[in-house]
Amino acid sequence: MIRQMSSSLRGTLLALMPQSALPDRLLPKTSVKQLFKNQCASCHGESGGGDGVLAAQLKPAPTDFSDKARALNRSLLGLYDAISRGIDETAMPAFDQLSEQERWSLAFHVGSLAFQSGPPVPSGVSNVTLQQLVNHNPAQLAADLPEVTLQTVEGL
Repeated sequence: MIRQMSSSLRGTLLALMPQSALPDRLLPKTSVKQLFKNQCASCHGESGGGDGVLAAQLKPAPTDFSDKARALNRSLLGLYDAISRGIDETAMPAFDQLSEQERWSLAFHVGSLAFQSGPPVPSGVSNVTLQQLVNHNPAQLAADLPEVTLQTVEGL
């Protein structure tokens, strides 16, 4: 019941918000991995598991991006916002010195870390728009698009 209400409220808020500026293109994967290593790995760990060299000193602990249960309920827009603005009452700073393209690239990168251990999923889901992919988490996409399985959404 609460999940349905919050999903409905989220849909209303997204409809009322101005469209977020979506990335025209992301950085190459090798560049994003290096950016993650330079900017994020000391807290989040080399593979995003929340186990970086500084992690033990931080309360609350850094996010474990490899946690699939949490990733299913996390949107790319939420990740981009956290990277851009930081997170209050945590050690997560705003990375406003990074370009918009770098911040979007990092959001897409960390958003994919929980889904890299499974078998590759065939592509070809043409009815998922970039706006939907960014604004909704994988669980919402699978629920809102009955012709798309959760496994397919995870592979996007």
